[in-house]
Amino acid sequence: MVDDRRRKSVAVQSTQGLQRGVASRWLIALAITGALSACGWLHPAEPADESAVVEMPEEDPIDDGVARVGRPVMGTAFQVTVRAADAESARKMAEKAVRLGRHWDDVLTTWRDDGELAAFNRGAGEGWQEISPDLAMALDRMHAYSSMTGGSFDPAVGGLVRALRFGKTTESLRRSTIENAIARRPGEALLESGVEIDPGGCGKGLALDRIALALRSLGAEAALLDFGGTSQLAFGDFPDGPPLIPATALREGETHGVVPLDGLALSTARSPNELSVGPIVDPRTGLAIRDRRLAMVAAESATAAEAWSTALVVLGRTGIAAAVDNGVEVLFEDDMGLVVTAGFPLRKSETEDPPTGEEAP
Repeated sequence: MVDDRRRKSVAVQSTQGLQRGVASRWLIALAITGALSACGWLHPAEPADESAVVEMPEEDPIDDGVARVGRPVMGTAFQVTVRAADAESARKMAEKAVRLGRHWDDVLTTWRDDGELAAFNRGAGEGWQEISPDLAMALDRMHAYSSMTGGSFDPAVGGLVRALRFGKTTESLRRSTIENAIARRPGEALLESGVEIDPGGCGKGLALDRIALALRSLGAEAALLDFGGTSQLAFGDFPDGPPLIPATALREGETHGVVPLDGLALSTARSPNELSVGPIVDPRTGLAIRDRRLAMVAAESATAAEAWSTALVVLGRTGIAAAVDNGVEVLFEDDMGLVVTAGFPLRKSETEDPPTGEEAP
């Protein structure tokens, strides 16, 4: 778990990428998501076939009480591994996780006209709109993390992101904050005219947290949930130890080791981002982040991990201390080098002993 005993110790390392092609029994096979995903909420050119099956990495032998399912959800590959009392229960829980993922896509997508948030954006400036409890909760969480990150994460940049994605100028676009742009009352919300809410910096995290809560309530003994290799969450005990996630490096094709996902969520954000996804925008200036930055955040909440990874791409290394003060741990890389906070669970290799919990010098 994230070490609560210290919050201000930051270890600076000037290492380069340490490994290529890290592989493990529980290592995420990121290559199979490449055709479906990028570092963000990618919109497929055409609606994904919801009956399609994403190929999962083979395991031998597979435990009788484990089920693995892969489906296209939120425009990327959603991979689910569930451990339960028996294989049939695990399979049902895994399929339930996929259905919940699609439900949250319906709530939060702005890429489809029938998405609830898309409809909410279209109603900007037209008065009070009825919203579902799920969208209300999502908007409340977005507001909370915008405040927590000092406005460096703010979903009210939707109009700017969309314009920049298509190479348009942004000077004439209205800039606001989620605090100022949205008014809430029970069952309804009002959105300021000219503002669009973009959930790309926290949507997958919101979904993962709710899916994990549902799986726990159904009796899942353990689960690993992965949206496109950039947002993951795991809980419970796996027979071979916690799943190992590659610690992505800024330099393409390299990693800094692996991250054992032991009861944690992990999110990775980077800039410059894929053009098709849209850039990460600094909400305070309205400008896209052009510097090369990578932020990997470990937290107890997937929403927190995703919001803070986005915020750190905006803030750069100057934001690391604030992130740690807010209970998350960070691996951050830019052209100046690598920074790893003392509580970030990085291993240089799969066989390295787990961290002892001692503070880095």
